[in-house]
Amino acid sequence: MKPGRIALRVSYEGDRVNRINDKSSPSEIGCRRHVTLEWLSLKQLTAYAPVCERTLRAWIHAAVDPLPAVRVGKKILVRRSAFDDWLERRRLRPTSGLDVGVMVDQIVAGVSGRK
Repeated sequence: MKPGRIALRVSYEGDRVNRINDKSSPSEIGCRRHVTLEWLSLKQLTAYAPVCERTLRAWIHAAVDPLPAVRVGKKILVRRSAFDDWLERRRLRPTSGLDVGVMVDQIVAGVSGRK
């Protein structure tokens, strides 16, 4: 590294970035600033939500209700809050109150024309 330059080490932990100034004193190295990222790349999003990049791309390019994303140059970015909202709309609803057997019987009766 050239004299007078400050190098930053960056490590990703979920949706936070830790930056440590390499010229900091040893006592300052223990103090880390946390920067919350609002826009995540697909790689960062795979760390935030344990799904693969291929799945994220499929969700982004889905014909019905795609995952909202923007392209900046060659990079695809997703707003973390938009991803959380989009994912929340897909929450599985409990089926404990439904009698699946009765539903199947009604569907079969409707298809076969018997009552």
